[in-house]
Amino acid sequence: LVSVGDTYFVGRLGTAPLAGLALVFPLIMLLQMTSAGAMGGGVSSAIARALGSGNAALARKLVAHALVIALAMGCAFTFLVLLLGPVLYRLLGGSGETLGNALSYSNIVFGGALTVWAANTLSSVLRGSGNMFAPALTLIGAALVHLPLSATLTARIGIAGAGMAYVTTFGIAALVMALIVWRSSTLAPGREDWRLEWRLFREILRVGAISV
Repeated sequence: LVSVGDTYFVGRLGTAPLAGLALVFPLIMLLQMTSAGAMGGGVSSAIARALGSGNAALARKLVAHALVIALAMGCAFTFLVLLLGPVLYRLLGGSGETLGNALSYSNIVFGGALTVWAANTLSSVLRGSGNMFAPALTLIGAALVHLPLSATLTARIGIAGAGMAYVTTFGIAALVMALIVWRSSTLAPGREDWRLEWRLFREILRVGAISV
C-alpha cells in the first residue's frame, strides 16, 4: 500500500518526479531488507534463543546490543547515501530534473534512516519474544497513517513530502514499539545491560551479518 500509494501521489506531479522516485527505490528496498530481514532475523533469533533457555537477563542485554547495531547501521546508511547518492543515481541514469527529484526524496528518507532501523529492530525484538501481534498492528497502523500524510505533503511541497511522510511514520512506529519494549520486565534493558560485550554482538551478527 505504501509503495503503490507513494507511486500514485508522486506520479501526479509529473514524469520527472516519478522517475526520481524510481531511482531511489532500490536503495530503499536495501534499507528495508537489511534492517527488517537480514539483521532483523539475527535479532529475533538471538532474543528467542535467550528467552527459550530461560535467560531473561541475557535477552535484555541483547536488546541493548541490537539497538546499538541499529544506531550504527542507521548512521552508516545516512552517511553513505548522502555522500554517494548523487554518484549512484547518475550511474543509474539520473540527470537533470530527474536527478534533482531523486536527491530531494533520497536526502530526506536516508537522513532519517535511523527511524527505519529503530522501528524494524524493535519489531524484531518483539517478534523474538513471541509477540507477533504488536509489531504487526503497529506497522499496519503506520502504513495507514502514511497514506493520507504522504498524499497531503506531496501535493503541497512535492516529492520531498513523500520522504517526510516515510520518515515520520517510521518514527511513530519506533516510538510505539519502544514503549511496548520498555514496559516489558522481560525485555526492557536496565543501566547495567548497556555494558557492551563483543560476544553479544556476535550472537546477533552470526545470523544477521551472513544474511546481509
